Amino acid sequence: DKKQVPADIGNNQWFFSVFDKLRAVGGDSMSCQQLCVLSLIAKSGNNGILTSDITATLKTSLSSIQRQLGRLGEGFKYKIPSGEERIRDGLKLIEEFVDPVNRKQNRFVLSVKGVKFFKQLNDVSHRR
Repeated sequence: DKKQVPADIGNNQWFFSVFDKLRAVGGDSMSCQQLCVLSLIAKSGNNGILTSDITATLKTSLSSIQRQLGRLGEGFKYKIPSGEERIRDGLKLIEEFVDPVNRKQNRFVLSVKGVKFFKQLNDVSHRR
């Protein structure tokens, strides 16, 4: 059932320092913020992370984080200027589940695809 094993997180410690540097320089660009959100989710392991914890860590707005979660997850809906609603598929690197302690909150974890992505990053880092 577990999507990650502790070794997956341990093997990617090099990447988390990259995340910390991105956060320190105030990466507000969309792709930088996505990478920071994804890294926080990866660091959280199988317990997942709450949206409120992500917004607090990155010191940004809830709506901004929700957009990134949509892009990293299943996708999101948006309206074009005419008012028509469209759907954009997400990257499916993360999954959402109900917090077992507080059923009104959701947590985010890496999906199987997300774990594979981090394993590939780890493979690349060891080939250097």
